Amino acid sequence: MRHQLASYLAATACVHGLTTVASPLAEPGPEDQSQSQLQPQITPAPALPQPQAGRTHIWSSTKSLATFYQFINPRRVTLYTTVTITSIDPWIISSYPTTVVASVTSHVTWEGHTTYLDNGDTGTSLTSFTATVPETWVVSRPAQTDIPAGTTEDKLPCAECSRPPPDPLCEASGLRTACQGQCRMERGAWWCYMLHQRDYKYAEMRMGRVCWGGNSQYRQLNAPCVVGDGAVACVPCQGKNISWGALNWEGPVAGEDGIGVSLRGKA
Repeated sequence: MRHQLASYLAATACVHGLTTVASPLAEPGPEDQSQSQLQPQITPAPALPQPQAGRTHIWSSTKSLATFYQFINPRRVTLYTTVTITSIDPWIISSYPTTVVASVTSHVTWEGHTTYLDNGDTGTSLTSFTATVPETWVVSRPAQTDIPAGTTEDKLPCAECSRPPPDPLCEASGLRTACQGQCRMERGAWWCYMLHQRDYKYAEMRMGRVCWGGNSQYRQLNAPCVVGDGAVACVPCQGKNISWGALNWEGPVAGEDGIGVSLRGKA
């Protein structure tokens, strides 16, 4: 359970520029089921991106959760969870669009402190987990027709009668064009995360334009969303097509043909 939560946190932090933290990683008792989440920070884009050199980004955060057990061996257990994420971009980007693979290492440490309420005795425990995986991105140059950074799918039109600008790949397959949330803006360029099929259930992982329709067909275009795009599975003048699902994938998928697989895809 803790390993799955560590993967969840590391992938989310990477996708949101290492600024979003789901907390805490502890498994709370019945008296405490609360959790909090920090919001991602969006950086405005300049007109044109500059060549981007490789970088190393280290981010760390510690959260604590106290749980009281009143019956058998009355005690207070405080669990300190420390997460350190190191993202290494070893490449230099000088042309757009381009596909890049970053190496992301997540190290999670759980330090437990137990105080027994009847006699004041104390105890400690320490466990840790480390995983290193690739993250695949398609980096694109911004354009005047792009919708703002931070636009999520639930903010896009659905039942309007206007049709989004079609993508040639979608048209060639007889599919509709839509947006599943804008890509991430970083250092003056759009970064569109490339999904593995098992990533699709996480809304924060889905970004950029897609093709959808037909026999539950789905193709990620890994390109920034543009003005006029509607949400996925929305039919103009009708609304949401609840019978459609992203079951039959076409085009590039992370983890196939040598493309890096995401952290959640490895879970």
